[in-house]
Amino acid sequence: MTKKRQILFSVIRGLLAILIALLVATLLIFLSADGSSFSEKLSATGDALKQLLVGPLFRMGRSGTTFETKRLTDILASMIPIIFTGLSVCVMFSANQFNLGAEGGIMLGAFTPAWRGLCADGGVFASGRGRSGRRSGCCRDHAAARAFKDQAECERNGVLADAQLHHHVLNQIPDEHVSCRQDQGPDPVV
Repeated sequence: MTKKRQILFSVIRGLLAILIALLVATLLIFLSADGSSFSEKLSATGDALKQLLVGPLFRMGRSGTTFETKRLTDILASMIPIIFTGLSVCVMFSANQFNLGAEGGIMLGAFTPAWRGLCADGGVFASGRGRSGRRSGCCRDHAAARAFKDQAECERNGVLADAQLHHHVLNQIPDEHVSCRQDQGPDPVV
């Protein structure tokens, strides 16, 4: 197979996968659409698909449909963390490793700069004068710090529960299917 045919094949395969996904989504939307007749369900399905495919980029109103660059930039900004998470998983898979830490990594990657932003100059917990007018250092605003600590504890418990679930699932896989598993003694209690 020539290089040109390989590229054409990969493009067609990707477009076909997208088309099949849209057909399955259309079928599921049609089956769950409100309406008593076929035409009402078909109309509701068409409206839902229009909002799904065209709505994120275009403003649809009485005066017509107009493209908005702000909507496009919002979509691109929302995609960046997910794209980098997918790239990190691709690197692990290309090294023939299995990594379940991508979900925790993206949470930690969101939590750390948020915490830093709150403690930086001008942040809620920044050094200087607080809302009450008294001097407050990083995390000395007790009510806000307590709420933030409770949220962090909740996130930590969620990450620990994910780790326990991943550990349990991995231990269900027989050893002959996992080449990198070695005898490490008893399972650690998380």
